[in-house]
Amino acid sequence: MRYRLLGLVASALVMIACSRGAKDEDTGTSAPGGGSSAQGGASPSSTSGGTSGGTSGSASGGSSSASAQGGASSTSSGIGAGGGDAGPAPAVRGATLPYVEYEAEDGVTNGTVLGPSRAVDDADVFNSIAGESSGRRAVKLAGTGQYVRFTTTSAANSVVVRFVLPDSPDGAGLQATLGLYVNGARVASLPLTSRFAWAYGDPAATDTTTNNPGDGHAHHFYDEARLLLPADVPAGATVALQQDASDTAAYYVVDLIDLEEVAPALAQPAGTLSVKSYGALGDGTGDDGQAIQNAIDDAQAKGMDVWIPPGTYLDASTVLNVENAAVYGAGMWRSTIQGASARFACGGTGCRFFDLALLGETVLRDDSASVPGISGDFGTGSQIQDVWIEHFTTGAWIGTNGNAPASGLLVHGARVRDTFADGINFCNGTSSSTIEQSSARNTGDDGFASWAYAGAGDPANTGNVFRFDTVQAPWRANCFAIYGGTGNAVEDSVCADVVTYPGIFVDQEFDSHPFGGATTIARDTIVRSGGLMWGQQWGALTVSGHDAAAPVTGVSVSDVDIQDATYSGLLFVGPSDEIDGVALAGVTITGPGTYGIAVASTAKGSATATNVTVTGAGMGGCPTPPLRRGRSRNKGATRVGRGGARSSQREK
Repeated sequence: MRYRLLGLVASALVMIACSRGAKDEDTGTSAPGGGSSAQGGASPSSTSGGTSGGTSGSASGGSSSASAQGGASSTSSGIGAGGGDAGPAPAVRGATLPYVEYEAEDGVTNGTVLGPSRAVDDADVFNSIAGESSGRRAVKLAGTGQYVRFTTTSAANSVVVRFVLPDSPDGAGLQATLGLYVNGARVASLPLTSRFAWAYGDPAATDTTTNNPGDGHAHHFYDEARLLLPADVPAGATVALQQDASDTAAYYVVDLIDLEEVAPALAQPAGTLSVKSYGALGDGTGDDGQAIQNAIDDAQAKGMDVWIPPGTYLDASTVLNVENAAVYGAGMWRSTIQGASARFACGGTGCRFFDLALLGETVLRDDSASVPGISGDFGTGSQIQDVWIEHFTTGAWIGTNGNAPASGLLVHGARVRDTFADGINFCNGTSSSTIEQSSARNTGDDGFASWAYAGAGDPANTGNVFRFDTVQAPWRANCFAIYGGTGNAVEDSVCADVVTYPGIFVDQEFDSHPFGGATTIARDTIVRSGGLMWGQQWGALTVSGHDAAAPVTGVSVSDVDIQDATYSGLLFVGPSDEIDGVALAGVTITGPGTYGIAVASTAKGSATATNVTVTGAGMGGCPTPPLRRGRSRNKGATRVGRGGARSSQREK
């Protein structure tokens, strides 16, 4: 093995802890070590943020924490909340989100606190449920009168609940209500379903999931429900979820709630055609899909844009094709398109989507029949802003084989929830594009990924940036991934609670173009990440030369805080490409379950480490772990792999 960790800047202090225990530090060049790795890891912590990102709270952002009355910690962009009625404070790292997040395990409860746990496919399913939870803990309610209660730190008029409901024996899901209380009075019965949760099948054998409990390996337990409240809830009020006699599920697991003050509906922009003028009702009963498409077609012909007034528009059968037009809603809580075909396909260029929600009907992963919320070519002049995407295979898949790549796409303020594959994937040469101030939670593959796929003859992804984003609890794959390409970056972002894979993954794989230029990982926070998959104990941040292409070069990791990694903080792994010239600077690794920095015996290349600090490593600072076992990769005709639905076609 020829992998070196060297401190090449004479004036800089190089610190790498290479022994067990907190506060152990060593200075100089690391040497390969040995020893086996435990599956468990360090006990979870609720801290996040890092040296420039603040401290405490939950794990999805960077502002300083505020403690809610009644015992519940509250967070906005995951860490911290603004005081009084000021609302969420700006995040230093991660997205500045308009809601305050309250962790159930920090609330007042007479239920059962689950976890902490990093379990996957455990004999006790509640250990596995805790393992998929934010902070790796949650609260179980299992009897009349059991509750979890929070005290609000800012005003709100909406709620999102992240929950688990039992599956039905046939795998089709159950429906039940749960009481929502404000200041001791039941104000709503939350309609919940497990239809979109509970996936089965061995994730190490196939990407496909089933709804057959007999296939075993239960995972993907969580779903979310959202509700506009009948009246504003002021700061200092109590909000509770309580099981009453009318709430008939055998149990409810509550992970967290988000409370948000939703703005009034936006007004119709000038130069737009209302879908209601084309017969759309927006009453949540009739199928409005064709009426919406008719409005889009007419707007494109007239050089105008489209307006979707407040309402819920069902779309059961009409995929909405758009090109050179904008579609405006009245807000992501106000204008909702819902149904099996509630999705947009961009036909080439100038596709712009604003202020609406797309709620799909996808209940399993089948990459041969992938259902993205937004997809297509996107060309130039495209934008996705303040769009909520939930219950699809992928949230947004940008790029199609052999067509003109997207360039200059801006994704701002997106919320992706509860997908069976990627949150947003930049593919097929997508370049100079940005995802910013966006969040993803409960994705079944990479939260946000740049995949420089070479197999269709498209150019390499170049100059893409993920910045000020927050990704929480992907139940498969990573928060952020860069698969080949030139000059791509993950900056000022937060990743938390990855179940089976790295938090940030820099990887030569899936027939991607070689790395070129500078690949930048900077000012990020990674919390409770890394997991066991394909026989590999993944590091919270992993650099991998998996496929034979060219040396992985130009990778820079700076000012990154890695906290409570399940296994190692950093992992370098082969087996095919050299990993040359990785520059580590200002990296802080706290409490990794095994090692601070692990170098697999398959890795080869070189790296420099400057001001890298490891404390509290479970097994030491810098060893060489055992050679990983082989991992299968599906490389079918539709480019199916670990990374998501690897085919994308314009919808017809």
